[in-house]
Amino acid sequence: MATQQTTKSQQTAYKTAKDISVYDEENNLIQLSSLKGKPIVINFWTTWCGYCKVEMPYFDSVYQTEKEEIAFVMLNVTVDDDEEEAKKYIASQQLTFPVYYDKEGVAAYQYQITGYPVTVFINKDFQIYRIHQGAITQETLQKYINEIK
Repeated sequence: MATQQTTKSQQTAYKTAKDISVYDEENNLIQLSSLKGKPIVINFWTTWCGYCKVEMPYFDSVYQTEKEEIAFVMLNVTVDDDEEEAKKYIASQQLTFPVYYDKEGVAAYQYQITGYPVTVFINKDFQIYRIHQGAITQETLQKYINEIK
C-alpha cells in the first residue's frame, strides 16, 4: 500500500460503523462494537509511514485529555507492517494511547484503507461521522473529536 500524500477529509452520510475484530497489546481479540456508547477514533497506521509518525504525538496529547470520553483505537495494520517493530516504535516514543493490531488486514479491508494514515471518527451511536485521509493536525483532530462528543 502506498502512503497517502494528500490530506482529505470527508463527512459521511452517517453509515453504521463496521464491527471489526482486532488484537490488543496482550493478543486478546477485541470487537469494535464493545466500545459502543462512547465516541470512537480509529487511526490506521504503520511504522514505515512517515505521515503516521508525524501525527502520533498529536494523538497521544489529545488522548491524555480525552481518554475518559473518547475510545481511541490506534490500529497498526500489521499485515503491512511488523508487530514487533510497531511495539518497539510505540515504546521508543513513550506513547501512552492503546494500540491494537490488524494482523490479517481484515479491518483495513472492511474500511477500504488504501493508504496511510487514515482516521475514522465514529459517534456514540456507532455511526461514522467523518473519515480523514492523510496526516491530521492536532487542531483538526481536536475539532473532529469535539464534533462527535
